[in-house]
Amino acid sequence: MSLFKILLFVQIGSFCLMALGILGQKFQILPFKMAFGGFILAMALSLIVFVIGLIFTLLSFGKVADTGRALGIVVTLCAFLPLVLVAVLAGKGFKKPRIHDISTNLENNIEFTKAFELRRDSENSLLLPEDRTVELQKQHYPDLKPMLVEMSPATAYENALLVADELGWQITQKDKAKTTFEAVDETKIFGFRDDVVVRVRPFNSGSRIDLRSVSRVGVSDLGANAARIERFQQQFKDSFQNF
Repeated sequence: MSLFKILLFVQIGSFCLMALGILGQKFQILPFKMAFGGFILAMALSLIVFVIGLIFTLLSFGKVADTGRALGIVVTLCAFLPLVLVAVLAGKGFKKPRIHDISTNLENNIEFTKAFELRRDSENSLLLPEDRTVELQKQHYPDLKPMLVEMSPATAYENALLVADELGWQITQKDKAKTTFEAVDETKIFGFRDDVVVRVRPFNSGSRIDLRSVSRVGVSDLGANAARIERFQQQFKDSFQNF
């Protein structure tokens, strides 16, 4: 069997392992460490196949003819594709701090209630973040602030619920009396489930809306929680403040 055929089988195995990792996490079939570990292994195999395939494909051009050259090009491109996709989708996230708990109010943070029941013991804590996490957020997300809106807390609360629904969040608890609610949001590819709590309070003649978003798994969220809060704030502005 030629080298390129061996690399092809390895890359097919890499694709299968990648799909197993993604689907295993998305549908909660596999534990996070196993699913994500399989995905990382698949990416490592793709990198190895790409490097070896590229080297031997280039070397093949030094020969008068090589019947395996076309296969070598196909295998190299197949191995390169997932590497590019991961770099595009998560590239910027690797520059983000290694934290997974983001809030718009670090001085008077928001406590979860329902989310404690939904999380496994092995998943990230929902206790208030440590000083190190708070400092990292201040350093890397200095512009992440609460929303100040010119509407009553009751109206702001109902509008916040509408925005959460528009964003596809699954509402897990509502407390109209305290104008707070909790929700679960799921990432598109891996299906990571993150918990969100929203709190509305009176502020001057209007209201202040605070959010906290915490990943269930992983040390770093690659910027996902801050981006989720920013999407919520932008959607709220677009729906209720930009007339």
